[in-house]
Amino acid sequence: DDQHNITVLDVSDNALGDEGVGLVVEALQGGCAVTSVGLNDNEIGDEGAARVAKLLEMNSTITVLLLHGNDIFSDGAEHLGTALTKNGALRTLSLGHNQLGIRGAELLAQGLQKTALTRLDLSGNRICGQGAESILKEAGGALAELNLSMNEIGPQRMDLMIPSLAANSCITSLDLSTNRIRSTGSELLVSAIEQNCTLNTLLLGQNELEVEGAAHIARALEKNSALTHLDLSGNCIADGGAEAVAKCLEKSKLVRLALSHNSIGDVGAE
Repeated sequence: DDQHNITVLDVSDNALGDEGVGLVVEALQGGCAVTSVGLNDNEIGDEGAARVAKLLEMNSTITVLLLHGNDIFSDGAEHLGTALTKNGALRTLSLGHNQLGIRGAELLAQGLQKTALTRLDLSGNRICGQGAESILKEAGGALAELNLSMNEIGPQRMDLMIPSLAANSCITSLDLSTNRIRSTGSELLVSAIEQNCTLNTLLLGQNELEVEGAAHIARALEKNSALTHLDLSGNCIADGGAEAVAKCLEKSKLVRLALSHNSIGDVGAE
C-alpha cells in the first residue's frame, strides 16, 4: 500500500531471509515515499541482495540502506555494485559484517565511480589489503565517509592500498580501526597521509601500533595540512608514543585527538 506517510522503515533483526526481504521489496515498489530502509541482521543472502539491488535500480527516493550483519557474499556485492551505477538517490549504504571478501569488494568497487553515495560501511568483511585497494582506487564522486575497520588488512598487504589512498581526492573520513596495522603498516601509511590533502578524519584505534607506530603517524602529521581528527585509542603507545604525538601538535592541524586506553602514565601526560 503506497497510501501512507512512512518515510523510515526499519525491520532489522527479524530473520526475514531472502524470501522475506523479497516481500519487503515488493511493498516498497511503486510510488512510496520511504527514504530509509533498515534490513540489518536478517539472514539475507545473495538472492535477497539481488532483489534489493533490483529495487535500487528503479527507486529514486531511498537515500539510506542498511544491510549490516547479513550473509551477503561476492555475488550479492556484484548485484549491488551494478545497482549503484543506475541509482542516483542512495547516499548511505551499510554492508558491514557480511561475507564480501576480496572478490566482493572488487565487484562492489566497480559501481563506486558513478555512484551518488556519500557514506559506505564495509567493516568486518575480510576484504584485506587487496579489497581495500580496489575500493579506494574506484571511490570517486561524492563518497566522503568510508569504514574499512575490522577487515584483516594487516601490515603485509598495506602497501597495496597506499597509492590509492594518497591519490584519493574525495574521502574525508576513513576508518581503519582494528586491522592489525602495527608499526610496520603505520610506516607505510606515512607517505599516504603526507600526500593526501582531502582526508580530515582518520581512525586507527586498536591497531597494535605501540610506541614506534605512534612515532610514524606523528611524523606524517607534521607535513599534513588537512587532518583535523585522529583516533589512536587502544594502541599501547605508552609514554613514548604520547610524547612523539605531542611534539607534532604545534605543526599539525588537529583539533580532535583520541588517545584512550594506551597505558600512558604521568610522563606521557606531560
